[in-house]
Amino acid sequence: LTTLVEQRLGARARRGGRDAPFLTAGVSSRPVVRDLLCTAVSAVAKHDDASVERAVTAVQRECARFAAHGFTAGELAMAKTKWTAAFAALGRCQ
Repeated sequence: LTTLVEQRLGARARRGGRDAPFLTAGVSSRPVVRDLLCTAVSAVAKHDDASVERAVTAVQRECARFAAHGFTAGELAMAKTKWTAAFAALGRCQ
């Protein structure tokens, strides 16, 4: 999930260019206890209140969008390619 969300947020930042709602954004997910996962979404905004509000709104909108509609086949394929390459590289390092 984190890979898919990061891909989408990164694409949103790149697509917006200078007018992007945030400079960069990311997501992390860690277990807190056995059956509880803590997921955090973060964004880096320009240093003014309007930019912070735009960044928070854009991240909330993207999270609501993937929660409601899921991910595209292209996004899933890109994540699979990324993880396949990462595991292949790990196998070469051992």
